[in-house]
Amino acid sequence: MVSRARSRFAATRRRAFPGAALLLLLPVLLGAAPGREDPVALLEAADGDLTRRDLAELSAELLGREGAVLIRFEGLDPLPISADAGPLAEITLAGGNRLFGRPVGGRGEELEIELVGRISLALRIDDLRSLEFPDRIPAGEAAGPAPEGDRLLWVRRGAVDRVDGTVEELTPEGVRFDSLLGSRLFPWDELAALFVAPLEEEPEGEAVEGLPVAVDLIDGGRLRGRLQALSRAGCLLEVGGSAPVGLPLEAISEIALDDGSIAFLSDLPPSRAEEGSPFGDDMGMTWPHRMDRSVTGTPLVAGGRSWTRGIGVHAPSRLGWELDGRWRSLRGSAAVDDQVLQLPARGSVVFRILVDGEERWASRVLRGGQAPVSIPAVDLAGARELVLEVDMADDFHVADRADWLRVLLLR
Repeated sequence: MVSRARSRFAATRRRAFPGAALLLLLPVLLGAAPGREDPVALLEAADGDLTRRDLAELSAELLGREGAVLIRFEGLDPLPISADAGPLAEITLAGGNRLFGRPVGGRGEELEIELVGRISLALRIDDLRSLEFPDRIPAGEAAGPAPEGDRLLWVRRGAVDRVDGTVEELTPEGVRFDSLLGSRLFPWDELAALFVAPLEEEPEGEAVEGLPVAVDLIDGGRLRGRLQALSRAGCLLEVGGSAPVGLPLEAISEIALDDGSIAFLSDLPPSRAEEGSPFGDDMGMTWPHRMDRSVTGTPLVAGGRSWTRGIGVHAPSRLGWELDGRWRSLRGSAAVDDQVLQLPARGSVVFRILVDGEERWASRVLRGGQAPVSIPAVDLAGARELVLEVDMADDFHVADRADWLRVLLLR
């Protein structure tokens, strides 16, 4: 349960910011991307066919028209991801949204963060679920929300202390937090994580017009909402009934329909998982799969390009999903992650897809540094079980860090 003090504070926040979820603080004015010629939009159909469109033709109506389920961009200079402005926080929001950014201040009920390309956003605390600095959390530390109320992980003297209580306010200097320690300000540079309990009674938002989409950012962040506008000037997205969030095209990896007609497998937790354990369970060494990350937690990189969607595993691996019989087909790609190029070995694996116990597709032996292989359309009509397997090949288990890339289910 949320504390009574927190409930009063939350009610005040709702009156101050009715229906707001994310507000763009600094509009981004866009011109032609320097150093590039003729950038285009690629409209991807359910069967994988691509249609090229000039950016001047962009509109919110293009997605979903003529079977297009995804839009991505080619020839744009991506916005820089600054590496020298302090540690990045992993931010989880209500509704499954996630962002990677740096807190640059706060004011009462709002947290201001800086995203890729120095885009500044204000987040309502009621929409914040967690803010974590992975580099500040020691290995083995179980970071997670409190059983009741809010939780803060405080870094001091090389250790991390858990402090449970209630967020009072966000300030430019840090988080003011009420706990058994009293009301205290915890500076941003001493914060390892902040977990905010959801309100018991979430306010009902008004129905919002627009196409439901998921927008992937180039740094791995993701925002779901209703597409309000799409043009060369950028993407305008309504998130939770808020004032629209403006995103420049240079910050976007792709825009996907989010109406249930397609689903990325990495959005669906497997019903069972047999994780990579090359030496056997008795050795205690396993490699858990990771969604939208390589098996070691780094961004997915294969064939020299970054991928925002996928599943990272280590051979041997077997992941299974229960299906409802209503998916029509599956497609995607597979590769050994490029991170093995920094290792003495390059890995060697074989990918397989089984549907209701029958093998429907298998790759040749793949090694690090090779281009991803495309998975042709796999028939899922009436299927009740989907299994993705990765097996060791001729180099035993060494460097077998495998990626299932952009595996897409289609109705």
